Amino acid sequence: MQINWEEALLYVTREPAWKRRVGVGGLLILVLPPFGWVLALGYRSLVGSRLIEGRSPILPDWRGNISAAFRRGAASSGVILGYLTPFVVAYWLLGAGSLTALQNHWRELAVFVAGAVILPPVAIPTFPVLFALRYEWLRFSTLDIGILLVIFLGPIWLLPAAFLQVARHHRFAAAFNAIAAMRLAAAAPRRYVEAWIVSLSVSAVAVLLVPLTPWLLFWSYLVISHVFLQTLAGADRVRARPRAPKAAA
Repeated sequence: MQINWEEALLYVTREPAWKRRVGVGGLLILVLPPFGWVLALGYRSLVGSRLIEGRSPILPDWRGNISAAFRRGAASSGVILGYLTPFVVAYWLLGAGSLTALQNHWRELAVFVAGAVILPPVAIPTFPVLFALRYEWLRFSTLDIGILLVIFLGPIWLLPAAFLQVARHHRFAAAFNAIAAMRLAAAAPRRYVEAWIVSLSVSAVAVLLVPLTPWLLFWSYLVISHVFLQTLAGADRVRARPRAPKAAA
């Protein structure tokens, strides 16, 4: 593998007071949803910046960084919602079939949107299935389902590369440069795929080990940040590699 997954898994444990940092992060996810999730996203962003800059300690103290973590987490949530908004819009337009049907079922739509805004990682993957099973007036053809899968999975696949644009340019607005994100993923495709494999693996472990899920989810965010930053480093090396001179005619 080109990704150093062992370093990504273990770098946190070499940090001073790492148990306290992870413990607080997991506790916030557990007792303060959805704010705990936003804070966890923001803390991951802080850690990513320190990894890039080579600052020590890599894991900052929560004390004095709550507001910064919340701001970065809210911005990260905005990026996620921005990329997945086309899916949400298409889901309701295709499922309802008409604007009149949407007006008649505005309460269901409001619940869906509220869930997507408050807790995107839970609501956006699960609500579409649950609502389709619960409400008979939401109808989808095979073609509709295919379109929705593309609109959903495409942005999900691209989101890590979008966040790497933030790491590269130090501003969250850069995440919405989808072309640059696609170029970054294409510059180091093997690393990008491997980073996804590691990310899905650690997330699955976190979800399966239920008593420890909040803390393992927080830990998995930090692992995911590390593996995709390795992808960024690999892509930058490819960009910096000199091209071979063309042969003379």
